Amino acid sequence: MRYRQLASASLALGVLLLIDVLRVWLPGIITIFGQAASTPAELMGAFALGWFVLALGAPAVVRRVGARPVTVAAAVVLAGARLALTATPGGRAQLWLATAGLLAGLVWLVGVAAGTDRPVPGLALGLAVNAAVHAVLDTVDLVWRGDWVAWLLSAVAVTLFLLATTVPAPPASRSGAGAWLLAGPALLLAGMVALAPALAQTGMSYLVGGGGVARSPLFGMAPVPVAVAGFLLAALTAPPRRWGRVLGPVAMLAGAVLFALDRGDLLLPAVGLAAVGLGACLALTDDAGATGTKPAGAAGSADVAGTAADEAGGARWAARRGYAAAAGMLVFALGAVPPTTSVTPTRRCRCWSPLWWPWWRSLPAPPYPGSPGRFRRCGSPRRSPRWPCWRRCSPTNCRWPATGTARRSG
Repeated sequence: MRYRQLASASLALGVLLLIDVLRVWLPGIITIFGQAASTPAELMGAFALGWFVLALGAPAVVRRVGARPVTVAAAVVLAGARLALTATPGGRAQLWLATAGLLAGLVWLVGVAAGTDRPVPGLALGLAVNAAVHAVLDTVDLVWRGDWVAWLLSAVAVTLFLLATTVPAPPASRSGAGAWLLAGPALLLAGMVALAPALAQTGMSYLVGGGGVARSPLFGMAPVPVAVAGFLLAALTAPPRRWGRVLGPVAMLAGAVLFALDRGDLLLPAVGLAAVGLGACLALTDDAGATGTKPAGAAGSADVAGTAADEAGGARWAARRGYAAAAGMLVFALGAVPPTTSVTPTRRCRCWSPLWWPWWRSLPAPPYPGSPGRFRRCGSPRRSPRWPCWRRCSPTNCRWPATGTARRSG
């Protein structure tokens, strides 16, 4: 039991570090690799998705080398990249450092999947702690800060993660592939809706404003603890039986529909339903107490042939879990990679998907001196649930009021 709890803690800390790296890497595709709309959208998409496709080869490496060496090596690279990103001011060094951390994080996730059959507790704790820390820091993560507090907290998180990685995982049973397949989509939905502090704060601004007009709320992050508590309660408790098992997916679908309706007054119900629904969907894939599963490597009979067959079956299930984790993260990439650029003679705009405003909110704005051809931020997230995009400045495109507050053009 103690080893299983330590394995869950290690997985939670690794998810926390991987999300920090993603919050640097995803915006870097646009601002650094994209070179301010000069790079073709197809090239940016290929660059972004290529690393997740490359991670599909990690299960074969794990099967040949072993899960333990691959997991430890990838964890060291991930931890080092996360610490180095705190000191990197930007530029191509930041992009390639974040890319190295991303690839190491994906390989680490595959290695952990090969030896862990119950990832739901660790995944749920990692997503919940990340949302709580993101809200406490007002969505400006430690990786964007350079003060001694950021360095201290980052060093503590990295040290605990490396120490937890050294603890051997308990024997895995022949199950868990479904839970690992859901890891990537769960990360996607948590960042978009379910556990997004920026989205909850935007919903609160409409709640206190009224009449379709948003105002700055005094307690904008108040819905986040409620969403986190509902998510953890649904994810870490046994799911109901029979017809009650559909309640989680129905709640998740209802939250997604409310979010897609693009109405500010429906954002808070969308966050609450999505959080509870996502936790319940994770609980449905948890194999705790499943019958008929045996630890990988345990002898099925007294003879040598039975032991060899059992070990071969355990290796096949380890490979299944690894491929499931890699495929789930590929699904994450398909939803997380920014959309293509739309350029017309009358309106030139590079828009970030509204679904991913929570991820981009901690990104500092690109340089916007007043010359045409540079990018300015047009629109306010507190005025409309259609979050802003970066528009290329021109005399007829981006207008700035005397107060200095940007407004949406066109």
